[in-house]
Parts: sequence; C-alpha cells; structure tokens
Amino acid sequence: MGMILLLVANLYFLAGISLMVFAKAYPTNELMKMIMDHGRGTKPTIFHVSKNNFVYFYVIGTLCGIYSIYQHFTLLKFVFVIHLFRRFLENHILFQSNTVMHLSHLIVGMTFYPMVWILLELDDTTLTVTKTFWIFMFLITVIFQSMIHLTLSRNSCKKKLPMFWPFDYIICPNFTCEIVLYFIIMIMIPSISTFILFVFVSGNQIISALQRKEQYPKLSQSAIFYPFL
Repeated sequence: MGMILLLVANLYFLAGISLMVFAKAYPTNELMKMIMDHGRGTKPTIFHVSKNNFVYFYVIGTLCGIYSIYQHFTLLKFVFVIHLFRRFLENHILFQSNTVMHLSHLIVGMTFYPMVWILLELDDTTLTVTKTFWIFMFLITVIFQSMIHLTLSRNSCKKKLPMFWPFDYIICPNFTCEIVLYFIIMIMIPSISTFILFVFVSGNQIISALQRKEQYPKLSQSAIFYPFL
C-alpha cells in the first residue's frame, strides 16, 4: 500500500511539472493563461474562488501531519507541522484577500500537502548531527519567512516593496524561503521522490514570483531569486 501511495504522489508532482512546462511552452493558450495567472486580469466566473480559501490548504496539511506524527513520529514531521500551522495562522489573521484564483488552484492546494506527507513517511527516526543541523536551518527559515510575511501584511502600498532588507536584493524572499524549505527536505530525505517534489515547488514559486514581479514595473531589473533570476 505504501508503494502505491508513493507512486501516486510521484505521478501527482510529475503531472504538475508537466503542466508548468506546457504552460511555458504555450503561453498563448487561453486555458493555460487562465489557470496559471491565479485569476488576475480575468473576469471571475464559476471556475474562480476567493483566495481566502488558501487557509484550507494549511488546515488539511496540519491535520494530515498530526495523523502522520501519531502513526510515526520524526523531528522533521514535527517541524513541518509547526510550519503548516504557522502558515494557517498567517493566512487567517494577516492576509485577507478580495482577489480570486482559478478552481484548479484550490484543487491542487487541497491535495498538495497530503501528497507531501506521503513523501515525509520516507523519513526515519534516526537523529544525527547532520539531521539536527538541517532541522535547525529549517526552523530558521520558517522564522525568517514569518518575519517577511508579517512585513508584507503591514505594507500599505502594494505597488512598492516593503522596507525590509531582503527586499533590497530580491522581490520575493518569501518564495525563496519556501524553496529553501523543500531543499532541506530533499537533503534530509534523499530520494528521487523528494527531488521531484523540490522541482515542483521551485517551478511553482518561480512562476508566482514572475507574476508578482509584474506588479513592480519600476523594479524590472530586480531579481526574483537573487542572484540567479
């Protein structure tokens, strides 16, 4: 049963990667544009839902994590639950949106974390000095991302970047943090499955960052992920 679930998770993330590649290869495809732009610039239809529904992604992810820890505790699972619960609080308290996203994003969001938890079952309970170091780096990244989100929530001018030093170098340091978190997971659970997950998350965050960059036309030369993009 475990191998079947792992196969399902791998196919899920591979399908997502394929969709992103297709959207990049055919940017004028109306369906791809409608799905990939998170609903921006489109008239809301029955296929669009409020972005406030993001909060349910983290509710589902946290509940799946609690169940997974109950079945098999590891320190990586524990800190990942902390990360998800923190994201739930941020979305519930800090970020209230009047914009929409395509229904496909809601479906992907509500299935994403259950698939991630399938991969986290590959983690073992052995705690080494190296693992302890990466757990520490994971928590530091979580705290740093939380500081960035708090700064973004207090930014009254949405056309200007907040006054916080990471934004002096990159437009989307919060997305960079997300990529770092999944890079750490890939390092702690070295497998083709976690590599596929890392590629999926990286692609998704890069697409989101490119879209976010369009909001800041005066910063067209700024990197979205310093110093590479």
